[in-house]
Amino acid sequence: MDCPQCHSELMQVDFKGVIIGECPTCHGRWFDRGELKKAKDHTDEDLGWINFDPFDQEVPQTNDTPDGTLCPQCQTEMHSLPYSDSDIIIDKCAICHGIWLDQNEFEKIIGYLEDFVSSETASDLAKESLHQLEDILLHKKNLSTGFRDFLVVSKLLGTRVGVEHPKLSAAINKIFVYFPFL
Repeated sequence: MDCPQCHSELMQVDFKGVIIGECPTCHGRWFDRGELKKAKDHTDEDLGWINFDPFDQEVPQTNDTPDGTLCPQCQTEMHSLPYSDSDIIIDKCAICHGIWLDQNEFEKIIGYLEDFVSSETASDLAKESLHQLEDILLHKKNLSTGFRDFLVVSKLLGTRVGVEHPKLSAAINKIFVYFPFL
C-alpha cells in the first residue's frame, strides 16, 4: 500500500497493540475497519465507552466530502469528515471502511476525547451509565465489553460526583466506614 499523501510505501507497524500501515515519510497512519477504535481503547481504557464510527448510519453525512486522495487499500476516492464533533478532519474510504489519519491526528483525537470526558457532568455520566446498562440488557454489546464500559462510566460518575458534590461524597464514604459490608 502507498501513502495517499506522499505516495511512499506504508510500513506495517505495531501501534498501541494494533498492526497498522504507517508512512515513514509523512507519518500518516492507515487503520483498517475497527483498528482505530482498538488503538484508542488500548491508549486509554477510560475512553473505550466512547464510540464514533464514521461509517455509522447515524453520523451526519453533510460534512462528508470527497477530498481527492485515493484509498491506499482499494484506490477509490476517500472522503473527509470531522471526527465526531471535533475540528479534527479524518479521511475515510466508503468501500473498504479504512481510516487515514495525518501526522498527530491520532493524538489530537485522544486529547479531544479526554477533554470530552473531563467536561461531562455527573448528570451526563449518570445518563450514560444507564445507557450502558441498557446496552447490556438489550444485548447491543457483548457482555464483557458492555460490562467493562458500564464499570468505566460508573467509575467516572463516582469521581465526578465527588468533584461536584464533595459533601455528598463524604457522607457516602462515612456510610461505607460504618457499614463496610455494603
